[in-house]
Amino acid sequence: MPQASAPVAPPGKYFVQLNVAGQTREEAFEVRKDPRVSASEADLAAQFTLWMQARDKVSESTDAVNRLREVRKQWTSGRGSRGRRTPPSGSRRAWRRSRRA
Repeated sequence: MPQASAPVAPPGKYFVQLNVAGQTREEAFEVRKDPRVSASEADLAAQFTLWMQARDKVSESTDAVNRLREVRKQWTSGRGSRGRRTPPSGSRRAWRRSRRA
């Protein structure tokens, strides 16, 4: 199975800041194009943008699944010992009719 990899930053100048124990260290650096890669810098930038969009969509999907799991957990925690929802106050017959509608 192929391993997932992180998006690779396109060539350009970048800045990093590290905060540790109340101290801040800042440094500028440059990412250079790998000479073995035949893609243009514009292609690499477009690829990076696509990777980031895909990553964002995967994150959105993961968040949605987690929310659904939480709702399911809340729903099942209100079930009785036979796995059915307990009827609301009022008659059991009216509750059954409302469930069929």
